[in-house]
Amino acid sequence: MAAASTGLAAVLLCVWLVPRAVGWTIGAAAVITVVVAVTRLVLGVHWLTDTVGAVLGVLGVGLAAAAAMRLLPGPVTESARAA
Repeated sequence: MAAASTGLAAVLLCVWLVPRAVGWTIGAAAVITVVVAVTRLVLGVHWLTDTVGAVLGVLGVGLAAAAAMRLLPGPVTESARAA
């Protein structure tokens, strides 16, 4: 959960502070989250359902909280695309 939470926070920060780096941040966060989840499985600390549930829970709650706090960017308008 810590890796997924940190990745989600990093992506949300990049959306506001460095929009050009969002793609790289999403990729890095996904890779780190998968690596940590796989290590939990290989070490026998958690089951597959635990890790999948944790990642989905973090994404669901994190995105819902970000939407409630208006941290997600709004829809792109035609005037913003032209600029």
